[in-house]
Amino acid sequence: MSPLDRETRINNVIGGVTITSGMVLIPFVFGMRMIFYNSKNWIAWLVAGGSLVALVFGVIANMTLQMARMSAFD
Repeated sequence: MSPLDRETRINNVIGGVTITSGMVLIPFVFGMRMIFYNSKNWIAWLVAGGSLVALVFGVIANMTLQMARMSAFD
């Protein structure tokens, strides 16, 4: 798997199913359209908020941090 594929995918914890970030954006756009149609619809807020949380979680879960090597005298 190339590094680009690794960055653009979200690994779901349940069952190890791979969900792409585009699959998360589809319910987000659907929820936003429902919000613009009727802003008091709580289901629309739930769909848009849940997909936004999933997108942020996917970005955080795929981050890799590496410390630079250095000696004790640097």
